[in-house]
Amino acid sequence: AIVSYLWTTDPSTSGQLIDANQAIATLVIPSFRSITAILTITDDVGRTATGSVTIKSALAAATGAGGFAPLWLAVLAVALAWQLRRQRRALRCAALN
Repeated sequence: AIVSYLWTTDPSTSGQLIDANQAIATLVIPSFRSITAILTITDDVGRTATGSVTIKSALAAATGAGGFAPLWLAVLAVALAWQLRRQRRALRCAALN
């Protein structure tokens, strides 16, 4: 008979794995990277079995990487340039008044 369940993740998560000692656990997946969920089951004789599955994030799948891709950096650069332009315009208007 099964006596224990243990869910873990790789890389390790903090606060994202709910009910880690139950047969069914809930994992809040980060959107910026892929993660592997690992289940270890132990029976009443002490034997264990382990299985795992890798869950790919939408961002990692879209960019082919687990972090920021050049496209995302370009979007951030455009947003920053637009914000700086707005601030300069506001400073010019304040100086004229």
